[in-house]
Amino acid sequence: MYFLYYFFLHIYQKMFGVFYPSDLDNKVVLYTKSTSPYGHRVRMALKVVNIDYELVIVDMNDREWYKKEIYPEGKVPALKYGQEVIPESMVIVELLHDLYPTAKLFTTADPVRKAKMKFAIGLFEDRVLSANRKLLDTRPITRESFDVYVETISSLYRRFNGLLLEQSSSGPYFLGSQYSAVDIALAPFVFQVSTFAKLLTGKNFKVLDDLPRLRTFLDSIVNHPVCQETGTLDEERFSNVAIERFGVTRNMFVK
Repeated sequence: MYFLYYFFLHIYQKMFGVFYPSDLDNKVVLYTKSTSPYGHRVRMALKVVNIDYELVIVDMNDREWYKKEIYPEGKVPALKYGQEVIPESMVIVELLHDLYPTAKLFTTADPVRKAKMKFAIGLFEDRVLSANRKLLDTRPITRESFDVYVETISSLYRRFNGLLLEQSSSGPYFLGSQYSAVDIALAPFVFQVSTFAKLLTGKNFKVLDDLPRLRTFLDSIVNHPVCQETGTLDEERFSNVAIERFGVTRNMFVK
């Protein structure tokens, strides 16, 4: 019985390029919170590899059960694969790439190119998170602190534009026409950074006027159906939360 199942599963995979866990007991469950950009990137990756999974939204104010039963550190997202719990969003994305290589989350043909993809993700995430922490930890947010933030993001964008041009002169994605883990990993953060800038200034970062390759990349990854269909990308909702949480007002730094 099981022999026939795996035989026909193998034929199906070869014909259609769709892969599923080989172990019937490897149920996939994603634990996250609804507004987590890290959880969003995992949901995007799960959609690309095209597998069924259970989504569990964790209330971060009531997560003792989660710490006890799933992940002692209490952070999200975490992916339960069979009996194993895998934390950290990019670790999960890499796991999904290894389990379902035909989805090509990372390019597999060139290990150097794969290393550059991972570097690009790390560079963008580290710089953005560092800039966000520095800005939001110095409340109230002032014109001066916001100007420093804008220059930090602008510097990152210029650097990242160079990385994009190394991969492809046109795009729209990091690897050119191929949608990949870089686009998935960065899209939720791009949405938040651009929406926050528009909330405070009424527009996106001015540096993008001089970086068409990057501008196309940022727009394309946020507007990709995989991103739009797996997260709550509501600028109005995000802006209202930011106003309440950080004490900012709309257009407070319009020049």
